[in-house]
Amino acid sequence: MYDSGLTVLVPVLAGGASLATLVRTRSAGRRAPVAPAPGPDPVDPARIALLAGGPTRVADTVLFGMHTAGLLVLSGRKARAGESRAYGSDPLRRSVRDAFAAERKSAEGGVPSSRLHERLAASAAVKALDAALVEEGLLRPLAPLRTWRSAWMLHTAVCVGSAFVGMSASDGEGGAAWWNPASLLAVALLVTGLFLAPFGRLTPAGRLTPAGVAALGRLRETHRHLAGSGWAEAPACGDDHGHVDREGIGVALFGTGGIRDKGLRRAIRKARAGASSGGSGCGGGCGGGCGG
Repeated sequence: MYDSGLTVLVPVLAGGASLATLVRTRSAGRRAPVAPAPGPDPVDPARIALLAGGPTRVADTVLFGMHTAGLLVLSGRKARAGESRAYGSDPLRRSVRDAFAAERKSAEGGVPSSRLHERLAASAAVKALDAALVEEGLLRPLAPLRTWRSAWMLHTAVCVGSAFVGMSASDGEGGAAWWNPASLLAVALLVTGLFLAPFGRLTPAGRLTPAGVAALGRLRETHRHLAGSGWAEAPACGDDHGHVDREGIGVALFGTGGIRDKGLRRAIRKARAGASSGGSGCGGGCGGGCGG
């Protein structure tokens, strides 16, 4: 017969404690301090990209800008140094330059553009940009959201473990092995936890504060003409060195679909896809949904 003593007490205590922890961390994540007085809307393409698509969109935007400025030549899955050396003081471009130097096999050889994309998305420069947008009140802090995710994973593990405890304590008579109070209670707690899950909270859109949502909406409305392909006419850099100095606000807001040149658009998309398949993650913490 099924023993309903200890095997019911285990999911009640363990599942209840983990559920309480989940509720507390979820509330803490929502109450994370946000700057009360946001400044003007961002104008830097990299800042806009972080709001609109997270670190991977920042990498798309920076690589696009470096290509059109002549700092890099993106071709297929490879990148090579361009003619220009005017990196300026931009820490993001300098991060790509350092990554290129670290990855380069020879003085003339190209490096995988996916590695540049991956290293930039996970760079200290992107994390510093993320922290600046948090301080400006446009993004929610990442740490409370990560704690929330960890608490939810713990709650899920406790519920699954409690269900197995109930199954192992049942002799299976009169029905399925999981048809007992312990397993049913564990399943109920697990379902409750699903309603408290941080789904979408670690994505770029999930981290936006109300001020960030409003700023991004205004920017997209103001620059809605950049959603098409007419604004970006930069040819793929080849022997003609046809660089065009364009800001990547369209890429930052709407992704690579705004790049008219198919070769350049394909090269940046390959760089992002290669970085994703390599398990780079989202560096500063977007958690996905960074495409475009």
